[in-house]
Amino acid sequence: MWRLNMKVACISDLHLATDDFADSFQHKEDSFLHFLDHLEGHYDQIVLNGDIYDPCKSLRFGQYEDQLYQIQEKYSKLTDRFIQANYIQIAGNHDYTLEKLGYADHYSFKGEDGTKYIFFHGHQLDGLRSGKPLFIFLTAFANWLEKLGWKNAEAHLSWIGERLGTLIHADAGGILSSKAEDVFSGDDNQRVIVMGHSHEPPVKVEFKNNVYLNSGACVRKRIEYVHIDTLEREYSTRSWSETNRFGIATKTNYTSLGETKNA
Repeated sequence: MWRLNMKVACISDLHLATDDFADSFQHKEDSFLHFLDHLEGHYDQIVLNGDIYDPCKSLRFGQYEDQLYQIQEKYSKLTDRFIQANYIQIAGNHDYTLEKLGYADHYSFKGEDGTKYIFFHGHQLDGLRSGKPLFIFLTAFANWLEKLGWKNAEAHLSWIGERLGTLIHADAGGILSSKAEDVFSGDDNQRVIVMGHSHEPPVKVEFKNNVYLNSGACVRKRIEYVHIDTLEREYSTRSWSETNRFGIATKTNYTSLGETKNA
């Protein structure tokens, strides 16, 4: 296990797709490259924490590896960045095909003070993890329904996940926070756990000497990320404003769960 002092940014849930209708990203590629320029100029590592690609939303059922290559070709400027040495790419549930290509589903390291930093997408705490075929079918089916005009079909199908005890983005933020607390229990060593998956606004939750962070998403005009400075022990969620004339990121004001602001 490495022991490092460094600055790390974590983004997740871009959901890049080949079909413009199914593509939740909805950012201009050059504009997002400007955001990546900022991260590369301020951070030693950039963690891509799952669901960067979304081959599961293809209408070509079962051809997910081919779809992944087509997505990478469509967004070649982004994917050329993502394979650089300062990027760590992790497989999520929508782009689990990456695992077949040798990518891990988690990443971890230790800071020089012994704090352990753990990054994983978050679907590992979701019951659908054990039922990939069902998840893939629901994703493809929801995409087909949306193409026929049923808006937010995936959200409407969330009742299936609830009956199965799973997430599918239904109150996923609160559920992941609760399960993160379970992960922390029984271990006195300080840990910082970073997940995505929920698509909820970014959140920071503290459990005693542990920290849970969720990176939010980078879809539909949102650009959100987690900031970590292991030397200064800074852990926060941030958002990028494309309208900022100085081109700098600003901290968000999301209140940690269980905390109250003083008047």
